[in-house]
Amino acid sequence: MKQYEMYFTNEYTEEIIDELTEIFKIKYDKSLLHQAINEKDKSSINNIFIINIDENRIIVDCNNRDWIYSLIVISTDCFADFVSEIMMRWDNEIREEYGQELVLCEQDVFGKSNTLLERIEEYYKQKIY
Repeated sequence: MKQYEMYFTNEYTEEIIDELTEIFKIKYDKSLLHQAINEKDKSSINNIFIINIDENRIIVDCNNRDWIYSLIVISTDCFADFVSEIMMRWDNEIREEYGQELVLCEQDVFGKSNTLLERIEEYYKQKIY
């Protein structure tokens, strides 16, 4: 298993999720994504949008505290390179747009501590994965 994480500006949410779900060859319910995006209670677990694809997970924290969302993708090794490539491309495109330093590669944090996923679970006081 591999786990990749990134922050991104919320205006790209659907495009990123669309690309990620393409590699898994699945459709997702966009109305559920919009429900998470439109959640007004910043402490509600309903800010979290999750797509479960067998052993794989796409997790988006749509909490709109600062227009930045969190993305975590946990995938089996057979999808990992595709996931990493998509996330790195989006991460760098957004960083370039905002004049930030580019990343050389997405780091696999599966099984590591102090991950973005752990911070999200701590914030909502609920286990997500």
